[in-house]
Amino acid sequence: MGKVNYILHLNKVNQKFFDDKTLNASHISLYNALFQLWNNCNFQTDLSINRNDVMNLAKIGSVNTYLKCLKDLDKLGYLKYKPSHNPLKGSIINLFSFDTSTEQVLNKYCTSTDTSTDTSTDTLYKVLNLETIKLLKDNYTYVNENLKSWLSQKGSSAKKPNADFSNESLNFVEWWMQMYQQPHIPVTDSQKNSWRKVYDKIRIRHPKEVIKEAITWAKTDKIWDKNFLSPAKLDKTNPEGIKYIDVFIAQIRIGKKNEIAVAEIDWEKWAKDKQAKKEAEESK
Repeated sequence: MGKVNYILHLNKVNQKFFDDKTLNASHISLYNALFQLWNNCNFQTDLSINRNDVMNLAKIGSVNTYLKCLKDLDKLGYLKYKPSHNPLKGSIINLFSFDTSTEQVLNKYCTSTDTSTDTSTDTLYKVLNLETIKLLKDNYTYVNENLKSWLSQKGSSAKKPNADFSNESLNFVEWWMQMYQQPHIPVTDSQKNSWRKVYDKIRIRHPKEVIKEAITWAKTDKIWDKNFLSPAKLDKTNPEGIKYIDVFIAQIRIGKKNEIAVAEIDWEKWAKDKQAKKEAEESK
């Protein structure tokens, strides 16, 4: 870009701010922050920005506010916003010059004709900005190819949700689907993975045979069959804070104790005692 008269530009843009009723303080603060960075970079056409730096300079704390103001300024013709959509590249800003004068730039700190050897932070930012843009242009293909590779790896890992579950949990889910899943109720992959997670969690405390026995008991119980619709129930707690897997196992043990007690009854003696009691009542 050619010479920009610092003072004349600000006078013109501030007049536009005054006349523009759609702007608020955040818009103006953001523009001034960008203008300062643009000035520090000798008014180069392409200004590569770091969002955190700009937000800090503009004193804007919300990313949503920052992006909204940036897009508004673009729409209203104050600048051109070119988002990179790339975590390895900064977005590019093109600020439009509102200076129509051919006079020399009047900014005493950094001008398009400045030959100073200043090594201040402003000058450092200017050098870094120019070097960043040059580096990205020189290595555009390399950066893009590496980004595609990185995104591909992220996508591949996202498509492998089974990596964190045991093979035994897969067998468990297949067993449940065959034995107890109601065919009219669809099951998503996300639900299956949650069941696998539950199985691997309770498998630490209970053998797989015990888990299946507990499920079989619950599904054959008249009450629980209607209230036990997925393996996710096993890891949930009842009002007393007891896991349902432990409730089912306890019920099985109580039932087995009752069976043992019934088997140990002397039925012949029981029948004689019952007959004797009946005869005693009749003789009264």
